[in-house]
Amino acid sequence: REAGFMGVIEESNFEEGKKHNFSGRGTDRKTTKEELEIEILRLLDDPALMSRAGKLGREMMEKYFSVESMTDEIIKVYEEAGLKVETDR
Repeated sequence: REAGFMGVIEESNFEEGKKHNFSGRGTDRKTTKEELEIEILRLLDDPALMSRAGKLGREMMEKYFSVESMTDEIIKVYEEAGLKVETDR
């Protein structure tokens, strides 16, 4: 067993997942085939949950992890270090 599983990402566990890079690293959670099976079946048995999880995943990835948002974060770090950053945006 190894770390690396946060379960289905929902609004209730998104921040925890983000904190641990959606991998479970840095937590005591362990990945087992039984846990994976439970979560996969949970999604397959609940189309509404599958849809919500998919929409949330897309929204959060676009908000926090798109090229644009990641570039903004990097620029912010440089500016906090006192460097002037010029962009075409």
